[in-house]
Amino acid sequence: GLDAVVNNAGIVDPDRLTELDDDQWDRVVDTNLTGAFYVTRAAMPHLQPDGDVVFVSSIGGTAGTVDASYAASKAGLHGLTRSLAREFGDDGVQVNAVAPGPVETDMNDDILEYLEAIDFRGHENVDTHLPEYACAPETVAHTVEYLLENDYVQGEIVNVNGGMQFQ
Repeated sequence: GLDAVVNNAGIVDPDRLTELDDDQWDRVVDTNLTGAFYVTRAAMPHLQPDGDVVFVSSIGGTAGTVDASYAASKAGLHGLTRSLAREFGDDGVQVNAVAPGPVETDMNDDILEYLEAIDFRGHENVDTHLPEYACAPETVAHTVEYLLENDYVQGEIVNVNGGMQFQ
């Protein structure tokens, strides 16, 4: 059996909605949402009982972004998290998600480059309420580890965004 599944695959291919082609949309949604669905569906019979599923989502899933495909795929992960938590909770499977804000990765660099290219106003002034704008990948990993070790968290979307968005 499996102890846990962490769905961490994700891509971004930002474009304005009117410029976003079908291939871009499909590539992002297929990787970020559909891929997580397939992995989790295949793993679920091997997780019961006492297994964990953690999805790595994004602040974009609740706050939105200027990239419709990314925001929609991450919002879909939030719905999938809560739905599966209800469906499999009685079977002993915990399902949760982590929703980071900016993380120091190449993908975040791509997002910032896109925002600057379209002259998007405001991203450079987003207040994290902490000294750093972006967190280290290890910060997200520690939150995943917390969810895997905690036996009493179910169906939660844990924000790791420095205070950019409160829920």
